[in-house]
Parts: sequence; structure tokens; C-alpha cells
Amino acid sequence: MSEYYIAIDCNQTGKKLEKLIFAKDLTKLKDFSQNLTAAINKLSDKIQTLGGEIIISAGDNILGLIDTKHIKSVVKQTNSITVDGNTFSIGMSSDIVGAYLALKYAKSSGNISAIIYEDGEFSMYSPSHFSEQIAKLP
Repeated sequence: MSEYYIAIDCNQTGKKLEKLIFAKDLTKLKDFSQNLTAAINKLSDKIQTLGGEIIISAGDNILGLIDTKHIKSVVKQTNSITVDGNTFSIGMSSDIVGAYLALKYAKSSGNISAIIYEDGEFSMYSPSHFSEQIAKLP
């Protein structure tokens, strides 16, 4: 069994919150918060249902550990969820620091959906990643 750390973060959450706070739109602020919490809970539940471990599930972030055979399913579900138009970025690696670096790379590269960090290099995730080599990113 091969396990990977998976870090998930909702994109542009801070900007969305700032906009709603400055607009004093408490109804939309509360709705956004509830929708974000529901999305994070849904993704955390998915990881746990597949036998993964949740290390952190707070705010707009998840850090988990999951068997690589289930990553495709988690990425697919994550990509299918938006919170009031906000998407999610994903970073994955065999070690916790690498998963964090991959997440930061995904977010700094225009919120690319999913990035893997292996052997000191970043690559875009593809559903066949663990069965074939894919192109490396700069």
C-alpha cells in the first residue's frame, strides 16, 4: 500500500470574505461560511470513507493521508465542488512538506487543480499519474 498526503484548500476564500464583510452583507457571509463548511466536511468524509486519515480539517483546508489508489476519486470529487464560485486547489506528495509545497505551487500558478511533488519536481496530476509518467512542470 502506497500512501500520499493530500492538501486541499479553497481558492480565493479570503478575498470573498473581505468583499462580503466590507459590503456588510451578513446574510451572504453566513451562507458562504455554511456552504464552505459543508464542502470541507463532504471532502473530509470522502477521504475517511475511502480509508484515509484526516490530519487537519479546519476553515477552508484539509490535510489528509490516503492510499494512492483512491486519489483519483478524491480529486474528481474535489474538482466537482465549488463554493459560491470558488474552486479548490490540491497538493499531493509522499511526505507532508511536499504536499504543502505542491498546494502552494498549485495556488501560485493560477489555482491549478492538482499538483504532485515527487523527487524535488512538480507535475500536474492526471488520472493515470500512478501508472505512467507525465510531463514535469517548470
